[in-house]
Amino acid sequence: MNIIKEGAILVSKWGYEQTNVDFYQVIKATSKTVIIRELQKQQSYNGATMTGLTVPLRDQFVEKSKEMRRKIDTDWKGVEPVIYVSKYESCQIWDGELQKYTSYA
Repeated sequence: MNIIKEGAILVSKWGYEQTNVDFYQVIKATSKTVIIRELQKQQSYNGATMTGLTVPLRDQFVEKSKEMRRKIDTDWKGVEPVIYVSKYESCQIWDGELQKYTSYA
C-alpha cells in the first residue's frame, strides 16, 4: 500500500449527472490520518461538449477552505489508500495527469 505523505496531492472525482473534480493537498500526515485542504485548480473548458481538463495549483488553497482531519482507509480491493472527504466524495493520490470533468447546463 502506498503511504500518503505530507505535500501529496489528492484527487476526487464525484457527481451524478456531471463529473466534478476537486484536489486536496496533504498538510500533515501520520500513519493513520491526514490533514488536508482544498486546492485551487486551473481549468480549460470546451463549452461545445460541456467538458474540460483540470489540474491542481500546488500550495494555492481555496480561500474559504478549512483544514480537515481524515482517516486513511483503503480502496475496495484493500490495496490503494483512499480518503473519504464526505459520504459522497473520496480521493486518492493524484497521478499527475490532466483530469477530465464534465458540466451539466
